[in-house]
Amino acid sequence: MFFSKIHTVESVTSGHPDKVCDQISDAILDECLRQDPKSRVAMETFGSHGTLVIGGEITTAADADFAELARKVYREIGYEDNLKIITNIVKQSPDIAMGVDTGGAGDQGIMYGYATDETEEFLPIGVVLAHKFTKGLEKLRRNNEITWLKPDGKSQVTMENGKIRIILVSCQHSDDVSQSEIKETLIEKLIKPIVGDITGVEILVNPTGKFVCGGFTADIGLTGRKLMVDTYGGLIPHGGGCFSGKDPSKVDRSAAYMSRFVAKNLVANKLTKECLVSVAWADEIIVVDGKSSDKTAEIAKKCGARVFITDNNLMLNINKNYGFGEANNEWILNLDADERVSVDLREEIRKTINKESSHNGYRLPRQNIIFGKWIQHGLWWPDFQIRLFKKDKGKFPCEHVHEYLEVEGSVGELSNPFIHYNYSSVSQFLHKLDTVYTENEVENFVKSGKNIFWQDALKWPIRDFLKVYFFQKGYKDGLHGLVLALLQAFYALLVFTKIWERQGFKEREIKINDLRDIKKLMTHEINYWFIETAINETNNVFKKIIFKLKKRFI
Repeated sequence: MFFSKIHTVESVTSGHPDKVCDQISDAILDECLRQDPKSRVAMETFGSHGTLVIGGEITTAADADFAELARKVYREIGYEDNLKIITNIVKQSPDIAMGVDTGGAGDQGIMYGYATDETEEFLPIGVVLAHKFTKGLEKLRRNNEITWLKPDGKSQVTMENGKIRIILVSCQHSDDVSQSEIKETLIEKLIKPIVGDITGVEILVNPTGKFVCGGFTADIGLTGRKLMVDTYGGLIPHGGGCFSGKDPSKVDRSAAYMSRFVAKNLVANKLTKECLVSVAWADEIIVVDGKSSDKTAEIAKKCGARVFITDNNLMLNINKNYGFGEANNEWILNLDADERVSVDLREEIRKTINKESSHNGYRLPRQNIIFGKWIQHGLWWPDFQIRLFKKDKGKFPCEHVHEYLEVEGSVGELSNPFIHYNYSSVSQFLHKLDTVYTENEVENFVKSGKNIFWQDALKWPIRDFLKVYFFQKGYKDGLHGLVLALLQAFYALLVFTKIWERQGFKEREIKINDLRDIKKLMTHEINYWFIETAINETNNVFKKIIFKLKKRFI
């Protein structure tokens, strides 16, 4: 998940001052494009207490009365007061036009697109609910179902672990209705029809106590200031440029829409449960596709990536090395399909590669999300990986599936982690364990010429469990840590069993006295780690001394 489990999102109605400005800017854009599809428009609107200022740059053959368009939008929203309108519109800058004339964009920037399988809209449930409340206010007002409702309004929804905790609705209203009637009416006609049972949900309606003055009478408005409402309610980062009033040559709008399209298709095609697409900070994106049967390659191409189709090698690093060789730039960032770069890491990478450095590569901490939780101990944190390196200075040896990328020369470290959405289900974990990791482990063991002994069937799993759970402090991750340590033990047992299978399930005689010897050895190791953990966990000096004495006599 890209946002906190406790979060608040918002939405606004059409009569909110900022949204009024958005609609006026878009109405001018629409009229220009209707008359001249090649129009270039960057239009912004500012409203304040009876005055509206329309400004921007336009290159178009369209002929329209922009002030009259603004008044029409204002009246259709539901406001009746007269506006003093000032316009200051000029032709697009020739410096910007140079880029657009050649088929490019008129600007550069950073754009994001996001999708999740949480709802059928591929948006977080809180965002969907906030929009439903404001749409519901619009419907109740425009259908005259609630006669005291006025155009301005806002909703907020606070979610905690997927459950609704707080619903806030603020609505402009006439002066002849009580706040108790407003709250009672909105609960029955707006909130319950959308949410259903509201037991345990805190309901806030017009918490200031009164909302008679709205729109430009009460506050100022500005195009683009409700960009969070236009996107993901404040949960997901955005590039900063507004959408409204801009034609498709403005990447603030068009690239954000395309990023959302890509993210939505990746989730809709069940390639991932959640996706954040960021555009414009990488010079090129290379995707090496192992003849996938889904739409990965098609979607990647639409996103502007260079896609190379290769055989689906069990040793995935062969394909990665191939992709490294196709890169055109000095620096390479190596990511798997289930890995993400945070905003903080992106900025750290940008600063790192733009300054002189003696390093040819950098280790990055990896934040592993397993069964829905960030695992902060055991094998999975900080889990440093060399992922950023200079081209021709790094490659995989292609000998082991768990191997690390090797870099010629010195290697530094970055502080911000990249995010790995690892196993989301037990079946996924076991499938990968069986078909990829253990097969590769067994292959390398057999090639080494080593032999197994029946005692290893007990030693390997127990020692792997002790290492992950005690030595690497997996116990600090609660039940997740315990289960993952046990699964690591199962991994070791599975490797042993597959090697035994390669040897034809050769029988060995096992005597009960031999098991006693193994029990004695394993009991010694288990007791050692219990006491060692107790020493590390206590701050009591006296207890530390007692535990250390016990350890000496194990």
